[in-house]
Amino acid sequence: MMGITGKFRWWIACILGMAVVVPLAGQVSFEAICDAKEVFVNRQVEVSFLLRNARGESFTPPAFEGFTVLSGPNQSSRTSIVNGVRSSEMGISYVLMPNHKGTLTIGSASVEVNSKKLSTRPLQIRVLEEDPNAPKGAPPAFLKAETNIQNAYPGQQILLDYKIYLQPKYFKQGHQIESKLDYPGFFTEQLNYYRSYQEVVNGVDYVSMTLVRLALFPQRTGDLEIPPLSLLLDIGERRSNPFGLGLAPVERIRISSDPLTIHVHPFPDGEPETFSGAVGKYSFSASVNRTELTTDDALSIKLVLRGDGDIKQVGIPQLVGVDSFEVFDPNVLSEALQDPGYGYLTGEKVIEYLLTPKEPGTYDIPLEFSYWDPDSNAYVTARQEPIHVSVKKGSKRPTIADGPARNDRDEFLEPLLTSTRLQFRGRYWILSPFFWGLTALPFLSLLGFTLYQRWQTREERMDPALVRERRTRRIVDKHLSTARQHLQTGQFNDLFEEISRALMAYFGHKLGIPPAQWSKSRVREQLSQAGVSEAIIAQVLDILQTCEMALYAGQNKQEVAQKVFDRASEVILQMEEKPAK
Repeated sequence: MMGITGKFRWWIACILGMAVVVPLAGQVSFEAICDAKEVFVNRQVEVSFLLRNARGESFTPPAFEGFTVLSGPNQSSRTSIVNGVRSSEMGISYVLMPNHKGTLTIGSASVEVNSKKLSTRPLQIRVLEEDPNAPKGAPPAFLKAETNIQNAYPGQQILLDYKIYLQPKYFKQGHQIESKLDYPGFFTEQLNYYRSYQEVVNGVDYVSMTLVRLALFPQRTGDLEIPPLSLLLDIGERRSNPFGLGLAPVERIRISSDPLTIHVHPFPDGEPETFSGAVGKYSFSASVNRTELTTDDALSIKLVLRGDGDIKQVGIPQLVGVDSFEVFDPNVLSEALQDPGYGYLTGEKVIEYLLTPKEPGTYDIPLEFSYWDPDSNAYVTARQEPIHVSVKKGSKRPTIADGPARNDRDEFLEPLLTSTRLQFRGRYWILSPFFWGLTALPFLSLLGFTLYQRWQTREERMDPALVRERRTRRIVDKHLSTARQHLQTGQFNDLFEEISRALMAYFGHKLGIPPAQWSKSRVREQLSQAGVSEAIIAQVLDILQTCEMALYAGQNKQEVAQKVFDRASEVILQMEEKPAK
């Protein structure tokens, strides 16, 4: 019995290694969102707490005062890898029912990430009583354009949302945009942002859906117009019949948004010396290639600017306190806007400064960067510790960039050769190992290709199920050491993540589910079709659910991790004793 248990523990350890841990990339955030801004009494709302690009521990929900919790906590997770960069999102959601009318507040939730406590912002929901005198002829749908601000500065990010409002008794089939989206005076970028909310407009219940979100960056001052958007919307009415819920025929209607005006103001007077047109929220960091040099050397300072304004419109900040250096023209190494998926754009610009010291000595180079903060309505100067540089006296020889001095040309230019004499040095090239290795390379390649073809032919003649089993075992052997390391070092978060991924990969390959369709619901469906008992299916789903909850809420107990590991081993043991059909 000990031999069998050890054997299948070895297999589960191998399968755990199939989940390769990719380092998390992107900004860590913890956010609370709700699907309602205004609701009537006795209407349900859903609130979600989303943790991005991190693993959390000790999740604490708010008290939900003024609400009745109908459902929750409900867990969800999402991971994507784009261009080699991984982003993840883990969430816990609750379904709530407001107990009375008024403005109700959903308090802050908290979670620990790397021993640091993160908290969400409180949310407010207006709870209204239904008005029996509300207008009966309210339109089934309408289009609205909204911006987060109406007064801005050049280069400031403005978020423009086009939202479709639809009464709950109707459904949206599709739409077609009629007018061309053109925004004179703005630089625009479309964001990957789509949200829906319950809202009350003039006493009528609507569901608002974000059609598109744009980031607008004003390029000049003055009043800039946002033209109306017109589209054709296909909607139908939800109808009930004795046989269940039915849908009425689709009707096409034309809806348009109202035009908007953005007032773009010039920057106030009194800007700091290091202000170069940045507006919004910014941070910066700096690095140098050396802190000890001579008067013959060049000093490189790299400045990295990050913020939510138009990074391409931000000029190159001027260095201060460098009178003892000769400063060359700075070079912009990179600048780009990115959509991190949080509903707004972020930008990054990397600038390199080259300086040469004029005299030996010790110098402190200040590091400053200034920007206009619209929230505080003031210029803000961010500072870092000055760079301490020690300069020693050099040889006073000119650098390559300077070129040879007039009195030193003889040291740089050699006399011209008027004749050339060739002579043999060393052995013949045909006798060298490199020549024979290069000669044998085509024959070795042909031999390797022939052996590979024979091996592939043998694989194709074998039973496909046996081939798949062998390939799975090769993958298992490759990651065995990783799984054992997590168990021995007590890295429980990695262990839970690997158990979840490994079980999903194991059942996916065993049941013939394509990787793109791996999900708990699909695994349950295929296990049922394969004739697996409901007890095993429930155990598999419970293990996956436990892993998701442990990853989000944090679980650092040895006995819990060992119990989940043993249960996963037992499930695989039972599956191996009764293969899926």
